[in-house]
Amino acid sequence: MTELFRSYCARMFRHKLYIFGLAAAFFITYYISANGAEILPLHNIHNDFECAKLASLGIPAFFSLFTAIFLGAEYFGGAIRNKLICGKTRHEIYYASFGAVALGMLIMTAVWATAALLGAHILPDAGEIALCIVRMIFYNMANLSLLVLISMNIDKEGLVTAIGITSFQASFMAAILMQAIMGITGDGTSAVLRALINVIPYGQWLSVSLIGDQSIALPAPVQIVISAVSVVVITYAGLRLMEKKDIR
Repeated sequence: MTELFRSYCARMFRHKLYIFGLAAAFFITYYISANGAEILPLHNIHNDFECAKLASLGIPAFFSLFTAIFLGAEYFGGAIRNKLICGKTRHEIYYASFGAVALGMLIMTAVWATAALLGAHILPDAGEIALCIVRMIFYNMANLSLLVLISMNIDKEGLVTAIGITSFQASFMAAILMQAIMGITGDGTSAVLRALINVIPYGQWLSVSLIGDQSIALPAPVQIVISAVSVVVITYAGLRLMEKKDIR
């Protein structure tokens, strides 16, 4: 599997879209971190790192497109079929694929954090920054696990890309809408909506951003555990689906 993982990583690091994404992540985050307090129409900004958190939404947004294109290409031309013929197992292919895009996400997160710290004039304490980054990594991993499940089990690249982009838009809007509805519903419905918001990766993003209702967010350790469990469950489901898939 190590050989497979390295081949996926080598292809990813040469991918023009990924290189563009890293550059965009740095420059956009740096600009927002350095100028957000002046250009953002928000009144609850306490430090420049909070502005950079808004830019972090670009990471899951980017991977909703990139994962579909990068992994969807595996079915085009029979790359996955050829790997199976060469003796690789479906588990090895799935884990190597997930590992490569997860590494890509970690690198982009590091680029984001570097740009945020370089651009900021006022920063919170180091503990708050570290906790924010850890939460980001876990909810982005949960998001990636779903995108990999979709990409590795649908062999039509255009359809996978459409589903990936739509999943980002639908999940983000659902989290925003549920947050708004909580203010006009009873305690029972609000409790259900709160739970859903804290399970959805974009709902967790809201909990660290300036536009989210902080009172809705569960404690950070709980959110991290939810994301970790989501990764395990979704990855297991993705593997089972791929085992049953007829790959030609």
